[in-house]
Amino acid sequence: MNRYNEGAVKGKCSNVEIQRGVPKKTLLGNSEFHGFGLYMGEKVKQYQFIGEYKGEIIGTKEMIRREVVYAFMNTWYTFKLNPEQGVDSKSAGNKIRFINNSDVKDTINVHARAMMCNTVVRFGMFAARNIEEGEELFFSYNYPDDVTRDFLERDGGKRGTTQPKKVVKGASASSFAKPGLPAS
Repeated sequence: MNRYNEGAVKGKCSNVEIQRGVPKKTLLGNSEFHGFGLYMGEKVKQYQFIGEYKGEIIGTKEMIRREVVYAFMNTWYTFKLNPEQGVDSKSAGNKIRFINNSDVKDTINVHARAMMCNTVVRFGMFAARNIEEGEELFFSYNYPDDVTRDFLERDGGKRGTTQPKKVVKGASASSFAKPGLPAS
């Protein structure tokens, strides 16, 4: 009944946004340099909840095994939840998994926050600053340098900077990519 009632959650527990499951509007599209990317479909203020990073809950041994495969494929979809578990969004995730990596402070506009909800650790994605409609989303994967050294950054080079790209307003649905594997 109160899922979309903003007033009903004002001043409540900090994890209520992730429990409600009401993400901000986002658009999946071709990234300027990382295959697919996720773009904001509406303006978002700093600290606002964007969405939950969802996926299959797996043990750490299985997560390590999958990460070896993903490294070979040059794609990563895992988060470590705790010492015994991780989440893998490759096959069972939502479009939040298409937020691309950046290690450049000025490019990062999203941060992940682990939250305990009903005895389960879940990852919420929040705006690190105000984000404009059409702006591509980035956060730091916090991977070691040997993993990210070949990742591209905004200027087309490695770990460079430029201003975030925006989607052209009025773009048709056909201009957005179909789900699949991103290059990062």
